[in-house]
Amino acid sequence: MEDYTFDIDSIQLTPEYWKKLVEKLTTNMNDLSRMSDEIMFMQRRDEPEEKINEAIMRNNTERDRIYQENNKLLIIQKKFTQDWEERKSKVEQKKYLQSGHLVDQKLKYKTPKKQPSLFDVLLPTTKQVIEDSKIEVSVEGIKLTYSENKLINAFSLLLHEKSQKNDDQSDSFYSGNGTFEMVSYGQPDKTAIAPVLKFRPSELYKSFMGGEKCSGSDIKHIISTLKQLESKKFLINYDRVKKVREGNKTKTLTDRIEDFQSLFKVVSFIPDLTEEEKKSIEGTNSARESRGEVIVLLNPIFKDQIDTKFIEFPIDTARRLVIAAGGHSNVTASMDRLMEYMLREISAKRYYAEMNEDTLPYMLGLEKYVKQNRKKLLQDRIEKDIQAVINMGIILKVEKKPNACGTEKWGFHLNKDYH
Repeated sequence: MEDYTFDIDSIQLTPEYWKKLVEKLTTNMNDLSRMSDEIMFMQRRDEPEEKINEAIMRNNTERDRIYQENNKLLIIQKKFTQDWEERKSKVEQKKYLQSGHLVDQKLKYKTPKKQPSLFDVLLPTTKQVIEDSKIEVSVEGIKLTYSENKLINAFSLLLHEKSQKNDDQSDSFYSGNGTFEMVSYGQPDKTAIAPVLKFRPSELYKSFMGGEKCSGSDIKHIISTLKQLESKKFLINYDRVKKVREGNKTKTLTDRIEDFQSLFKVVSFIPDLTEEEKKSIEGTNSARESRGEVIVLLNPIFKDQIDTKFIEFPIDTARRLVIAAGGHSNVTASMDRLMEYMLREISAKRYYAEMNEDTLPYMLGLEKYVKQNRKKLLQDRIEKDIQAVINMGIILKVEKKPNACGTEKWGFHLNKDYH
């Protein structure tokens, strides 16, 4: 071990150092025990008192040295423990932001109540775009499968990790690590910043899997999800509320955002290559291609007003949900939606959420069970979804009580300290 007289803050508290520290403390305690035994055995053997006294004096000197050294070792041990807890806490509390508008669109749902026809409320230009696409659109919002939502969350995490996040007045704020583009968005004559992400394929796989290792079949599934979701378009419709300063007054203005677009465009996808593949393209491709890279142009909704309207997600949210559900195969899209709904409530500092019993299935995307009158299956599915979010520590308590219509409503007590 090192000399313990120097400044404790200069010590590099590595795992190897911790191991040596524990070994030294153990050795010192064994030496103290050995010295006590030595005196006891000498006395039992009736050795000369002068010899025993010499051993006691020698042991006392050594004991004083060990006590002093142990005191310093224990101080270092305490600092190591405190530093470890701080590091652990920082990892546990690390979060990424997802655009509040994006999450709102993902959580939109439609109930069977009488509502105006979707096409009756759209702008003529939006109707024309939908008609030209020849895609049947029955709902607005971004309705995703569980795998598709994992991909969107992975993009949001990568956007958080690879963007400039210090200057929210700059165009580069949450705009990715590529050169962002100005694209048509919201209205025919309006443009917005579309973030551009550059990353290794392995980074996407890691983000998608929540940090876990992925197999060859996992990679195929991720690439298949990427291709399928890229080809889909969604009817995005929301109000962007902003405050504008005019002289000494502040006015609140609202922009209506209405568009029919895909969520991203893969500009380039060069997968990670084997050594043989790298050699075969040498001299004909750039260094970027030979090491594997993905370039993705994201929809402007990924960053729209993310400085003021955002939802916080723990970095390892995907992994937490898998553990809470009892394994990958137990996670469902409805479970994922319930989790995001409650995280949105917590981000808005709303720690008690209510929803009518007959509305919850539609919010969770389980309307097919309602239409098929599969009440028992619906009940089991909702209970499993709620239990998983309880297991995550997001929901603390659930209750049912009468609502004003004479039916029942769910009440969810949320964890304001969830991180």
